[in-house]
Amino acid sequence: TPEVNPGDTPACRVDASANFDAFTYNIAVNYKPDGDTLLYASYRRGYRAGGFSARATSEAGLRRAFEPEYVRSLELGLKRDWHRGGAFLQTNIALFHSKYTNVQRQAVDTTSGSPFTVVVNAAEATIQGVELEATLVPVDRVRISGFWGYTDASFDKFIDPFSGADLSSQPFARVPKNNWRISGTVDLIRSDNIGTVSFTAAYSGRDSYLGIDNATIPYDLIPAHDQLDL
Repeated sequence: TPEVNPGDTPACRVDASANFDAFTYNIAVNYKPDGDTLLYASYRRGYRAGGFSARATSEAGLRRAFEPEYVRSLELGLKRDWHRGGAFLQTNIALFHSKYTNVQRQAVDTTSGSPFTVVVNAAEATIQGVELEATLVPVDRVRISGFWGYTDASFDKFIDPFSGADLSSQPFARVPKNNWRISGTVDLIRSDNIGTVSFTAAYSGRDSYLGIDNATIPYDLIPAHDQLDL
């Protein structure tokens, strides 16, 4: 195989193919009780196509396809504009709840002579959370924006297909629980000749999270960080 016997030779080539398709949809309902308020709800089904693990170290591993990943997601939201004197405030809130099946995760293939990480369908999961966003224009030329998102991601069931180990309590990789950003912009110059010259400052951050599947804490932990942009 390419990992064990590199080189462009007939013995190093494996041909494989697979077809993946799925029925997906997005159902949405909007309601505007007045000109400044929008309520919405959506329910959708999506999928991520399957494929092959090119890093497998055996012919059987290279030919073994992993299946599509599926998700059903419900989202509820409210968008509202507020006018007070000369100030303007826009607020958005969204709640989401997603159920995943056939989750594609990385696992170590222990069935080959040279164990290596491959993609498998090993899990069912729930990801849910809330997002808040606001933009304030207190006076002309000044804009202040803020965002906060909270995500709770966990496995409902996660069985390693090679070892049979129950990994359902393992933290969900690549998903920080909290992330946020606040920014302010001042338009210093507005000109028909040169356009707009603005100054923006932004401060953002997020929680720590695991960087890879099958991570070992603390070695694969991406630390929390915050950042100031000027």
